[in-house]
Amino acid sequence: MIKKHPLSAAILLALSSFYLTGCENDDYAALNCSPGTAIEGVTNCASENRAVLGTGSDELEEPTPQTGYENKGGVTGQVLAVNYWADGEICFDTNQNGACDSASEPVEKIWPEGQFSFTADAVSSSIDNNIQLLALSKNGSGIPAALYAPTPVSNASDKIYVTPFTTLVVSETRFNPNVLSDTEAARIALRSGEPSIGNETALAGNDYLTNGETQTAANAAILAASLAQAQKLSPEKHFQATASVLDQIYRSGELATTITLNNINAQEPLGDSISATFNTPPLSWPLGHEEEISVSLDVGNGLALVGSLYHNRLSVIDTSTDTLTRLGVGDFAASAVERDEIDAVTGASEQALRQVALTSDGVNAIVAVEKYKKSSGERGVGLYRANLSQPSVVPAKLFAEDVNNTTDYFAFPGLNDFALSADDSKIVLAGEDKRLVALTNQTFSIDQNIAFNSKIRAVGIDATGRHAFAALFGARTGLSTVDLSTGDETGFLATGSQYPEKITTFANSSRLAFYLRKGKTLSIYDITNPALPQLINQLESTEKIKTFAFSEDGKLALLGSVGGIVELYALDGGVRLIKTLSTEKDSEGAGIPVNDLAFIDDTRALISFKNGIQLLNIEVIPPKQWSDADKQQWFDDHRKAL
Repeated sequence: MIKKHPLSAAILLALSSFYLTGCENDDYAALNCSPGTAIEGVTNCASENRAVLGTGSDELEEPTPQTGYENKGGVTGQVLAVNYWADGEICFDTNQNGACDSASEPVEKIWPEGQFSFTADAVSSSIDNNIQLLALSKNGSGIPAALYAPTPVSNASDKIYVTPFTTLVVSETRFNPNVLSDTEAARIALRSGEPSIGNETALAGNDYLTNGETQTAANAAILAASLAQAQKLSPEKHFQATASVLDQIYRSGELATTITLNNINAQEPLGDSISATFNTPPLSWPLGHEEEISVSLDVGNGLALVGSLYHNRLSVIDTSTDTLTRLGVGDFAASAVERDEIDAVTGASEQALRQVALTSDGVNAIVAVEKYKKSSGERGVGLYRANLSQPSVVPAKLFAEDVNNTTDYFAFPGLNDFALSADDSKIVLAGEDKRLVALTNQTFSIDQNIAFNSKIRAVGIDATGRHAFAALFGARTGLSTVDLSTGDETGFLATGSQYPEKITTFANSSRLAFYLRKGKTLSIYDITNPALPQLINQLESTEKIKTFAFSEDGKLALLGSVGGIVELYALDGGVRLIKTLSTEKDSEGAGIPVNDLAFIDDTRALISFKNGIQLLNIEVIPPKQWSDADKQQWFDDHRKAL
């Protein structure tokens, strides 16, 4: 059964002429189109490197312009200072850059009377990730004034007021190590300080203009003037400008302040202190052939598995300590003769390792083999299972042995990519022959065999094995969501002329990430509703991305490039680049290309390169672990009375 796209009933009509009623012939043999057939033929409608939901038409349908305030049922409230704001925009500042980025963040207009309203779906992930509200308004000179408010309790919270008082609460949670990330502690500190900044109601956020709170409104006007003066000095650093106002209030004992650029530049937002260093030297091994290069890496249960192109070599490495040890090595495409003597019949030189995955117990490895070149035969192309119950003994495997499917081999001539669910129950395969196949891992038996009229270049699967995500290239280019219980396509995200190169889902199934072929941007989506991915973050690399990985807790990300650049990002509470590292230089002074990345745990990661592997140690120190002496020093530097 083909399901209607959830966005519009018109999609079904637009696609009716594209149903696959049978199998087609092209560069490959006829397709097996059972049991499910995917909807196909939506015209791409996104610019390159941008992803939008396909609408089933050649052009995006322009939304009806909003001409006035509408309550959209999600987070709703007002922005006010001396008066209600009458213009500007408000957003959840996901990347904490101090701007509202409509491409990757929930953004709404501020209407007269300071009113704003978000839809609940648009802000759900922002609430879950404790993202704060940012309101921006342009004054007469065109310099933006900024006000903030803490994260609302839910995605349907109403009567959220963004004021100078809530702005100072947010500032304290970012800059004061004594109350960092603790909104209630920040309110108490501001209320009990000298001078006292706002009462309990004002600091929680209220409409003091309507309530007739004369003194609160007067204090708000003084604070607004102080904030405006500071923010005008350095609009791009309005977070630091706001923090400098609060410091000056406590130093002078007055709400009215005059700030200098030196005051602003002395401010440093406080987050987790994160450092990253390579554990030297790397573990490396000799190359027996120029193509004996590492192409895939996976980790689990104290082991790392490295797959190399030449003869499909598998290396098992002990990662239980910081001293990496190569436990075993074997040629999974073993042959009794030298490489140059291997022909198309014996097969080993005709095929190439594509990808490896370790099962969660570390006992089995799943090995994907693709065609070595377009003219290669199909013998041995597909999935192998290798038993690693004895890590020092990697079993050999002859390509020529396998033609028919078994519990340890699945033939798939068009193999481009595969993904193993976190619970090890399901495997999905991406086919150049326009098929997405879902297997039961234990037996390699087919659960779904779904035909598309686009090539499938990459694939991902959620932790439960319920939904697959396919990177399509051809009649459609983008990300398709498939319900594996029914074989139905439930959603599609167009990505312009480039397809998703690699698709990864987070361990908790609520996030998905990919980068586009030839792209420098890693996009992270909320897939709480798998059919409607919501863009929540984008990470920009300095070079074209080759691979990426996330820590198990989802707080760190690594990006690797062919130029040997490794970039570490923190994702918790917003995106920030922590450190850029380079691999060792080759004989010509260029960085050795990164082949793959994987996190061993939340503080250790592996970087795979041509003929070895490097351990990256990551240390995370939350600011609340500061010593009392360090906190006192911060107080003396920032708050001690003049």
